Parts: sequence; structure tokens; C-alpha cells
Amino acid sequence: MFVANLSPGVTEDELRSVFKAFAGFTRLRMHTKNGTSVAFIEYATLASATSAMMALQGFHLGSSERGGLRIEYARNKMADVNG
Repeated sequence: MFVANLSPGVTEDELRSVFKAFAGFTRLRMHTKNGTSVAFIEYATLASATSAMMALQGFHLGSSERGGLRIEYARNKMADVNG
């Protein structure tokens, strides 16, 4: 999954704690470019990813200054993304 609308102060640990609460979480990668952070989250199955996405769409992180998370299915597999 692709996660956007992250505040500059968000950390991988903060994101990981939110997403790993859902079954099937396998890994997270965060990328920051020009002060803008995005994250890629991987779940073991599409059903697990869909469940997490539906539950967390618009979720406000404690460090959030920009409003809720914006989550969508990633266009590429995590291994195909260069940061």
C-alpha cells in the first residue's frame, strides 16, 4: 500500500506501530524527498491490506499536522521502488 499525507515529523516507528496492529503486516518502508514523506506498507495478503486500508483511511497520527492518512494500493511492489 502507498501512504501519503504524512507530516514531516512522522517516524517509521510511529507508522509501524499503527500498521502492525493489523493481521498480515510484513514490512514498511518510508521515503522522504524534498521534505515530503511517503510510506509503502506490505501485508501478506490482499485481504489483510484491504482490511487495514479501510480501517486506517483518514486516520490521524499523533504527530500529524496535515490531517488524516491518505492510503491507496501501491502501483509497484516494494522491491521495485527505488528511494
